[in-house]
Amino acid sequence: MFRGVVLAAVTVLVGGLAVLGVGKVLSDRCTGITEYPLIADPSIAPAVIALVDNVSAERLGCAHITVTATPSSAAPAALANPETAAALWIPASTRWMLEARRTTTVPVETVAESVAATPVVIATRPADAGDPDTWIAGLGAPGTTMADPLADPGASAAISAAVAEVEKGRSKAGELADALLPLAQASTARTTSPTAPDRLAEVVRSGGATVVTEQELVAAQAQGSDLVGTMPRSGSALLDFPLVVTEPDEQRHDAARKAGERLAAAFADNEGRLQLSVRGLRSSAGDPLDGGRGTGTVSKLWVSDRRLVDDALQQYALAARPIRALTVVDVSGSMRYAAGSGTRLDLTVEAAEAGLRMFPDNSAVGYWAFATDKGGRGQDWTELVPIRPLTDTTDGVDQRDRLLRANENLAALVGGGTGLYDTTLAAVRRVRENYDPAAVNSVIMLTDGANDDKRSITLQKLLDTLRAERDPARPIAVVTIGITENADADVLQQIADATGGSSYVARDPAEIPAVFTNALRARRN
Repeated sequence: MFRGVVLAAVTVLVGGLAVLGVGKVLSDRCTGITEYPLIADPSIAPAVIALVDNVSAERLGCAHITVTATPSSAAPAALANPETAAALWIPASTRWMLEARRTTTVPVETVAESVAATPVVIATRPADAGDPDTWIAGLGAPGTTMADPLADPGASAAISAAVAEVEKGRSKAGELADALLPLAQASTARTTSPTAPDRLAEVVRSGGATVVTEQELVAAQAQGSDLVGTMPRSGSALLDFPLVVTEPDEQRHDAARKAGERLAAAFADNEGRLQLSVRGLRSSAGDPLDGGRGTGTVSKLWVSDRRLVDDALQQYALAARPIRALTVVDVSGSMRYAAGSGTRLDLTVEAAEAGLRMFPDNSAVGYWAFATDKGGRGQDWTELVPIRPLTDTTDGVDQRDRLLRANENLAALVGGGTGLYDTTLAAVRRVRENYDPAAVNSVIMLTDGANDDKRSITLQKLLDTLRAERDPARPIAVVTIGITENADADVLQQIADATGGSSYVARDPAEIPAVFTNALRARRN
C-alpha cells in the first residue's frame, strides 16, 4: 500500500500541469457550496487532494476545493492569467510567494506561513556519503549535480542554505560563486533538465552526488534505491509550503481566506499530518519522518536578507548563459620581461590556457594578439582565430584546440609597443558584429602595460566612443586583466567601467590564472 502511494506521488512530481482532484462536496449541514480553485506545487498536490477528499465541506466552511498541480516557478504567470487564476495557492517555498508579489498584480496574502516541510539533502551511494562542513563545500564537490535553481524548489533551497552560511560568516561569498559556476555552466550544455528521479538513477549508476529534497529521496528509497541523504554540518534549508490567498475578486477574497484558514488547520491535525507523511513530507514543525525514513533532525539554515538569495540566483542565471567572447592578448615587447620563474608572456599563456579550458562547450570564442602595427601599419591587432562555437571543426581541428594552439604560439609574435586603445575599440566592434542575444557577449583583454601607440586614439576618445556606442539591448562588456603591477590599473578600470565590465590586476604572478577565472565568474551582462 505504501509503495503504491509513493508511486502515485512520484507520478505527480514528474507530471506537468494537470487537474488532480476535488474536495468532498456533500454535507448535510451546508445549504450551499462555494467552489475555490487551489493551485499547489506538484510535490504537495497529492497530499492536498487526499486531504480535501477526506475532510467534510462543512469543516472547510462549506467549500469545494479543486486542486491543480502547478510548478511553483510557473505559478505567478498562472495566477496572473484570468483563465488559470486561483483563489488559493500552496507554493513549495516562501521564495515563490515573494516572486509573485514582485511580478504580478494579483493579491498574495499569507494565510499560513507553512503547512508542510521538507529539507534539501545531498544524495549519494552509501560508500560515497561525505560529511562536508558547509553547503558550499557540498555543492563544489566534484561530481555533484543539481537541478536548475531558477525553476526547481529543492535546488533553490540549497542555494538559500549556502547564502545563509555566507550571511552568518561560515563561508565567503567568493567561495559560493566558485561552487555555483561549474554547476551553472554544466546546465548550459544540457538540452533538458533531468528530473530528480533521473539524477538519482544516474548517481546509482555512476556515483557522485545530487541535490534533492528529502521527499524526492524517500520516494526513490521506497522503490528500492539504496541511496542515502546527508546534510552538511551547518544544517539545511527547508521548503516551507506557505498557504496564501490569491483570490482576485474582492467580494470573494475574505471567504477564500477563511477557507484557506480551515484548510491550514486541517493540515495541522492528525489526518493532515498523515497525508503529508505517507508522501514523504514533514509537518510544518519540521519534525522527522516516522518509520526511520529521511534524514532525522535538521538544524535549520535561514536567510534574514532575501536580497542575498536573489543576488546569488541572478549570478547563477548569468553564469548559466552561453559565452560569446573574444580573448585579446598583449604581445608587446615588455611581455618578455621576467616574472616569477619565467616571463610575463609565460604567465599570460598559462592564464589564457586555463581560461580557454574553462569555457563550456556551448561557448563561442575567438582569439586576437595585439601590439603596435601587429596587423600591418596602422592596425595594432591581428586575428589568430575568428569567433566560432567551440564545437566547430575546421580542417579536422576543433575550435578549442585551435585556440589552445594559437595561445601556445604567441612567443613568435612578441615585439613592439602596446596598442591598447585602438585594439579595445576594434575588439568591441567585432564582437558586436554578430551579437548573440542568448549569450553573454564580451571582450577579455590581458595586458601588462599602458597604451604607447602615438598614432592611436586618445583614452578620452576611446571612453567617449565606447559610451556612445553602448547599446543596452546589446551589451558588450570588456573584462580587463592587468598583468603585474606595471599595468595601468586606472586606465583598465575606466575601460571596463565604460562598458559595464570588470577589471582585475594580478600584481603577483602567481595570481594570474586565478584572476582569469575570477574574470569569467564575474560577468555582469
